Amino acid sequence: MEGAASWRRLLEVTGDIDAAEVLDTVLNPLVNVSTTDEAREDAFHDKVIREVTADESHEIVAAFSMTVMITILLLVIILGATIKHYNIQWLHQSGAALLLGVMVGFVVSYVRRDPMYHDNTQQSQRMTSFVEWIMFDTEFFFLVLLPPVIFESGYTLNPETLFKNFDAISVFAFLGTFTSTLVVGFIMYLMGSYGFSFPFTLREAMLFASLISSTDPVTTLSIFADMGLDPDLHAVVLGESLLNDAISIVLFEALFAFDKRGYAKNGITSAMDGRHQSAAGAMALSALGDISSTLGDVTSTDRATVAAEVAFSELAVTTLVAFLGVFMASLLIGGMVGACSAMLHKHISITGDWDEGWVVDSALVLLFPYLAYTIAESANLSGIVAVLFCGMVMGRYTRQNLDKAPRMVTMCFFKLVSFLSETFVFIYMGSSMCTISLTHVVTAVVSLLAVFVGRAANIFPGAYLLNSTIRQTEELGRLDGNVQLTLWYCGLRGAVAYALAMKAAATMGPAGEAMLSCTLFVVMFTVLLMGGSTSWALKQLGIIDEVPRWVKDPDADPDQSPTKKPAHGSPGRRGSPAGGEKTPRTARATSTYRALRQFDFKYLQPLLLAVPMKRLPRDDANAGGAA
Repeated sequence: MEGAASWRRLLEVTGDIDAAEVLDTVLNPLVNVSTTDEAREDAFHDKVIREVTADESHEIVAAFSMTVMITILLLVIILGATIKHYNIQWLHQSGAALLLGVMVGFVVSYVRRDPMYHDNTQQSQRMTSFVEWIMFDTEFFFLVLLPPVIFESGYTLNPETLFKNFDAISVFAFLGTFTSTLVVGFIMYLMGSYGFSFPFTLREAMLFASLISSTDPVTTLSIFADMGLDPDLHAVVLGESLLNDAISIVLFEALFAFDKRGYAKNGITSAMDGRHQSAAGAMALSALGDISSTLGDVTSTDRATVAAEVAFSELAVTTLVAFLGVFMASLLIGGMVGACSAMLHKHISITGDWDEGWVVDSALVLLFPYLAYTIAESANLSGIVAVLFCGMVMGRYTRQNLDKAPRMVTMCFFKLVSFLSETFVFIYMGSSMCTISLTHVVTAVVSLLAVFVGRAANIFPGAYLLNSTIRQTEELGRLDGNVQLTLWYCGLRGAVAYALAMKAAATMGPAGEAMLSCTLFVVMFTVLLMGGSTSWALKQLGIIDEVPRWVKDPDADPDQSPTKKPAHGSPGRRGSPAGGEKTPRTARATSTYRALRQFDFKYLQPLLLAVPMKRLPRDDANAGGAA
């Protein structure tokens, strides 16, 4: 550009003004372009520097957040071991994780109230990023934390005790969950209609009832394991809670898809803000409109009542059809993936080929559960149901096809991941306790009472139905009053209910926020108070005679680990001598159980097991021959 200026001065000196103007016309755009390019290049460099700095800042905050969570996790594990060592009965590890999470929640709440949090500075951005890392993420929960917990429960489940008590499990899980949802939903709807609580619509009340009907077995079952309860009672609680979680999730999703905005003022038509309106509902509302136009003397109140009845019928029918379709399809996907895993390990075993072969066998086992989960989720079905039944099939058949090393590795790995996931979930829940709105305290108390009534509507009518039909005598496993009260008391709420409430709060506005506050209150009450008093309650009910203690056997080698002092016989252990050493009671075998055993022996074991059983146990064989 300096050369261009020299040429212009030369032309001006010689008097050639026209040539100088032409030179300016040609070169000025080039000068402007050069300046613009330099400015753009500087801006680009500044943007890159800002992005690199932001990424470094984000990595620092992420590392700090993970350090906080890992530290809390370590404290919870150490505190849980201390609680076990000193035999503290009023607090369990789940409750300890919840309380430590509450402390984290108070810290997060303090950070949010800090004036720097709302400034648009680098420090405020770091604080915002820290809060986002600490707070609960529903996608992370459903994709990472929950599948290992559900799969491990199915993978390590004892199929014998499960199928012996499948009648009770089915009644409490299927019929009982639907009954509990209806009871809780109507209570919340009526209380809101009369102004005693948040005014949920009918769909919102049923949606909340479906998520709060999900029970959490973590605390209760860990206490049960310490007590060494009757395996049948343990199987009923475990099986009912696992199926209950899966059913609640599918029911919630079905109701969530049925998304009504509300009813018109005349009570005849309703607007849908979901993806579609069912044909049955459209026909019913169309017919109702024709009737209302013909009958001019029908009052608006009568028409609104009829419209509400039609809307509830549509809601019930649509939800039931969607639930059955999703549940059965997810069950088939999980079962088929589990069967493929069993057949693969039936014909292929790499453990004996080389020293590290057990790693390959273990890796194959670990991948199949997530395969079932992702297939079901990608098909818009329930991944939780799929991974549960995949775990049950793999636990029954795949595990028996494995050599000793991969079998032990997979069981230990799933148990470890399940333990860490459960602990993380309770820490996350505790950190959200500070989000409970004081305006929803009355609604939360009403929801807690509704949960108690709904649990009673689940257990006691179901137990009466079983005792009247299948379990009429003690030998057939009759459920006495104390066992029924135990089942009612074990209905704690936890991770699944909380995650579903978080999803509702993110999409449903004030109603979702009320659901989240109520869920947090119910979880806190049941886990801390009811979970902490489970040992005392079971002792009062006569299910156990004394609280178990971890002691050392004075006759044992001092270098050996402590052993658990067994509880004495009790009404919860039928067949146990009063005050003496416990003895296992005779296993109850129903006709349904024997039919399942026959089907498993004739068809499934030859197909899925490398070494099937050569003959059935004597009782089952005799029953099959007699049949």
